[in-house]
Amino acid sequence: MIPQNAIFSCKLKYFGYKNQNRNLILYAKRPLYRFIRTGRKSLVAPSKRKLLFKLLNRYAKKGVCILDVGCGTGKNLEELGNFGKAEGVDNSSEAINFCKKRGLRKVYLVKENKFPFNVNSFDVVTALDVIEHTHDSTILKEIKRVLVPGGKVIATVPAHKIMWTKWDEILHHKKRYSKKELISIFKKQGFKVLFISHVYSFLVIPAILIRKIKSYFRANNYSSDFEITNRLLNKILLFIAEVEQFLVFKFTLPVGTSIVCVVQKSPEDNSVRT
Repeated sequence: MIPQNAIFSCKLKYFGYKNQNRNLILYAKRPLYRFIRTGRKSLVAPSKRKLLFKLLNRYAKKGVCILDVGCGTGKNLEELGNFGKAEGVDNSSEAINFCKKRGLRKVYLVKENKFPFNVNSFDVVTALDVIEHTHDSTILKEIKRVLVPGGKVIATVPAHKIMWTKWDEILHHKKRYSKKELISIFKKQGFKVLFISHVYSFLVIPAILIRKIKSYFRANNYSSDFEITNRLLNKILLFIAEVEQFLVFKFTLPVGTSIVCVVQKSPEDNSVRT
């Protein structure tokens, strides 16, 4: 999901974006600012994508109808098409246009918090790092509306309020969640929690240290805490993430920079929200 005017909100005139290697590159017009990328070269995105497919294989069947909420530049949506019949929505017209340029046709703009689909349209809804940008009750009601009875949601959100930084504000995050809070908001909407755990536990201490250092030196730096450019280090961390993903299905992790969950709409729920 690309929040409208989000990353550019405080320094709009210094940034732009371009298409490079089928990825959307947000780049700095002045050397003072670092590159901010979304795509294959980040640590979290490919790791989170692998986790998504492990969860799909565990909780869904191939060939299902999937809606990717907050499809952004379309990388997840593109790969979801190999698992089932995938469609995407986003509130950014730039993101929708970019998806179409990369050959994705079933992508739609969200207007007034309404998805352009009938009730009971999808077996699975994915919402990776989306809910934190919204009033969670509003988007969860809409997700529930388009899900078939018994349909599932796979979602990730940023964890731990103590880890809130300026970067969250730039990305237009409304909050970071505790596991208890996330369970509560899903249950209030009538979902059953099938799986929930923190992930990226190995990044918690580095993240806190980096943020404390930035705070101590009053660093006015609008880049992510994990802008990893060293390929070897990136491979090592991706391997650690792989090991963690194996463990997360054995026991839930008590801490992590993100929370991942799988929830289910009641099989008896045929309610229609207008």
